[in-house]
Amino acid sequence: MYSMVQERLRGWQALYNSSMAKPDYKQWPGNMIFFRDGISESQFQSCIDEEIQTIKRAYKDLCTRDLTLTFVVCGKRHHTRFYATEEKHTYTEKSLNVGGDKIPNGINGNLQPGLLVTDVVTNPVPFNYFLQSHKAIKGTARSAHYHVLEDGMKLGQKRLPELTMMLCYAFGRATTGVSYAAPAYLADRLCERGRVYLRAWNLDPEMKLTLNIPMEKDEKGKQKRPTQETIDEAKKVLAHDISTTVSIWGKHYGTKPPTLDGRTWLNPWNPSLLDRASMFWM
Repeated sequence: MYSMVQERLRGWQALYNSSMAKPDYKQWPGNMIFFRDGISESQFQSCIDEEIQTIKRAYKDLCTRDLTLTFVVCGKRHHTRFYATEEKHTYTEKSLNVGGDKIPNGINGNLQPGLLVTDVVTNPVPFNYFLQSHKAIKGTARSAHYHVLEDGMKLGQKRLPELTMMLCYAFGRATTGVSYAAPAYLADRLCERGRVYLRAWNLDPEMKLTLNIPMEKDEKGKQKRPTQETIDEAKKVLAHDISTTVSIWGKHYGTKPPTLDGRTWLNPWNPSLLDRASMFWM
């Protein structure tokens, strides 16, 4: 998380300075809105204590000032559904498939995009809301559930859902709204791409690397629980081994990482992709 945030900040700063024709002027963003996907409600406190603090620390170490952060968790794994109670709240389709039969101008039954629910069925704290931003093509629409763990930008209960709705229409692959905010959607797609890259490694037992955590014993001979620092160090070693495995990333990658701005480039793709792909990070 630390290196990811600093990498994005450097990318933003380089793009901003080039657009302002001031290559030597270091301007940093003062605000950041962060959409986080893939965590459950039981992990919220851990996210507040670890991830949010790491983001702020990474920003402060690089930009030498405090960050104004708004952190939003978006989730789709829930069983809450909303239905249209009146025909005017839904929409018709030119050809609706019901049980294999095509019905012309059939009523879809799902609510139109733009549904916002902020009370009654939401959690008491933190501020959270359901937002249906997409037009469901098939089946019952499932609204995204957003939890605001921190709102340093003070967008509030009105502007933040509005901004989220706008971001749902910023996904490059679609000309309409998608089911949740584009930043989280893009991150999901990049993780899927990473899984495909690692498919050969996951399927081949000979290539499979293991997480080796050194174990210690106390004075009574009992095994001691490893510290978080020990676990993190073992993860770094494993990540390095994966990133330098030529059979995973291809023969043209090599085992000697390039450098960028005097720093060792640890990502397994060429640094030229950083500017070419804008927000490319995995």
